[in-house]
Amino acid sequence: MNSEILKSVAEILALILFIAITRYLIPYLKSKYDFQKTENIFDMINAFVKYAEQTHEQGEGEVKKAEVLTNLINAGVKITPRVEAQIEAAVYDLAYEVEMLDEENES
Repeated sequence: MNSEILKSVAEILALILFIAITRYLIPYLKSKYDFQKTENIFDMINAFVKYAEQTHEQGEGEVKKAEVLTNLINAGVKITPRVEAQIEAAVYDLAYEVEMLDEENES
Protein backbone atom coordinates (compact mmCIF):
# COMPACT_ATOMS: atom_id res chain seq x y z
CA MET A 1 0.00 0.00 0.00
CA ASN A 2 2.81 2.42 0.79
CA SER A 3 4.44 1.66 -2.53
CA GLU A 4 1.20 2.55 -4.33
CA ILE A 5 1.05 5.90 -2.52
CA LEU A 6 4.71 6.60 -3.30
CA LYS A 7 4.11 5.67 -6.92
CA SER A 8 1.11 8.04 -7.12
CA VAL A 9 3.08 10.87 -5.49
CA ALA A 10 5.97 10.30 -7.89
CA GLU A 11 3.59 10.39 -10.87
CA ILE A 12 2.02 13.63 -9.61
CA LEU A 13 5.44 15.22 -9.08
CA ALA A 14 6.55 14.14 -12.54
CA LEU A 15 3.38 15.66 -14.01
CA ILE A 16 3.95 18.93 -12.15
CA LEU A 17 7.56 19.02 -13.35
CA PHE A 18 6.46 18.34 -16.93
CA ILE A 19 3.85 21.13 -16.75
CA ALA A 20 6.40 23.56 -15.32
CA ILE A 21 8.91 22.78 -18.06
CA THR A 22 6.38 23.15 -20.87
CA ARG A 23 4.82 26.28 -19.34
CA TYR A 24 7.95 28.22 -18.36
CA LEU A 25 11.25 26.73 -19.51
CA ILE A 26 10.44 26.02 -23.15
CA PRO A 27 8.96 29.51 -23.87
CA TYR A 28 11.95 31.10 -22.08
CA LEU A 29 14.48 29.17 -24.16
CA LYS A 30 12.53 29.89 -27.35
CA SER A 31 12.52 33.63 -26.63
CA LYS A 32 16.28 33.57 -26.01
CA TYR A 33 16.85 31.71 -29.29
CA ASP A 34 14.53 34.04 -31.23
CA PHE A 35 16.29 37.11 -29.79
CA GLN A 36 19.72 35.76 -30.76
CA LYS A 37 18.47 34.84 -34.23
CA THR A 38 17.00 38.33 -34.71
CA GLU A 39 20.26 39.89 -33.57
CA ASN A 40 22.24 37.79 -36.06
CA ILE A 41 19.86 38.71 -38.89
CA PHE A 42 20.22 42.40 -38.07
CA ASP A 43 24.03 42.04 -38.12
CA MET A 44 23.77 40.41 -41.57
CA ILE A 45 21.49 43.18 -42.78
CA ASN A 46 23.95 45.84 -41.63
CA ALA A 47 26.82 44.10 -43.39
CA PHE A 48 24.85 43.64 -46.63
CA VAL A 49 23.69 47.27 -46.59
CA LYS A 50 27.26 48.52 -46.14
CA TYR A 51 28.45 46.25 -48.93
CA ALA A 52 25.72 47.47 -51.27
CA GLU A 53 26.54 51.08 -50.45
CA GLN A 54 30.20 50.51 -51.27
CA THR A 55 29.63 48.64 -54.53
CA HIS A 56 26.94 50.80 -56.14
CA GLU A 57 26.68 54.44 -57.15
CA GLN A 58 24.62 56.97 -55.25
CA GLY A 59 21.03 57.05 -56.48
CA GLU A 60 20.81 53.31 -57.14
CA GLY A 61 18.63 52.68 -54.09
CA GLU A 62 16.42 50.04 -55.70
CA VAL A 63 19.44 48.14 -57.03
CA LYS A 64 21.07 48.23 -53.61
CA LYS A 65 17.93 47.02 -51.87
CA ALA A 66 17.51 44.21 -54.40
CA GLU A 67 21.09 43.12 -53.75
CA VAL A 68 20.55 43.17 -49.98
CA LEU A 69 17.34 41.14 -50.36
CA THR A 70 19.06 38.64 -52.65
CA ASN A 71 21.94 38.21 -50.20
CA LEU A 72 19.53 37.69 -47.31
CA ILE A 73 17.50 35.12 -49.25
CA ASN A 74 20.71 33.30 -50.19
CA ALA A 75 21.62 33.29 -46.47
CA GLY A 76 18.30 31.59 -45.71
CA VAL A 77 16.49 34.60 -44.25
CA LYS A 78 12.75 34.82 -44.89
CA ILE A 79 11.86 38.31 -46.09
CA THR A 80 9.12 39.74 -43.91
CA PRO A 81 7.90 43.30 -43.35
CA ARG A 82 10.02 43.32 -40.19
CA VAL A 83 13.15 42.41 -42.16
CA GLU A 84 12.39 45.12 -44.72
CA ALA A 85 11.97 47.62 -41.88
CA GLN A 86 15.34 46.54 -40.49
CA ILE A 87 16.89 47.14 -43.92
CA GLU A 88 15.45 50.66 -43.97
CA ALA A 89 16.75 51.24 -40.44
CA ALA A 90 20.22 50.03 -41.43
CA VAL A 91 20.23 52.39 -44.44
CA TYR A 92 19.17 55.28 -42.20
CA ASP A 93 21.84 54.41 -39.60
CA LEU A 94 24.53 54.24 -42.27
CA ALA A 95 23.48 57.58 -43.76
CA TYR A 96 23.56 59.10 -40.28
CA GLU A 97 27.05 57.71 -39.61
CA VAL A 98 28.31 59.11 -42.92
CA GLU A 99 26.75 62.49 -42.13
CA MET A 100 28.43 62.57 -38.70
CA LEU A 101 31.80 61.67 -40.23
CA ASP A 102 31.40 64.41 -42.84
CA GLU A 103 30.63 66.96 -40.13
CA GLU A 104 33.68 65.85 -38.12
CA ASN A 105 35.93 66.17 -41.17
CA GLU A 106 34.61 69.66 -41.94
CA SER A 107 35.39 70.96 -38.44
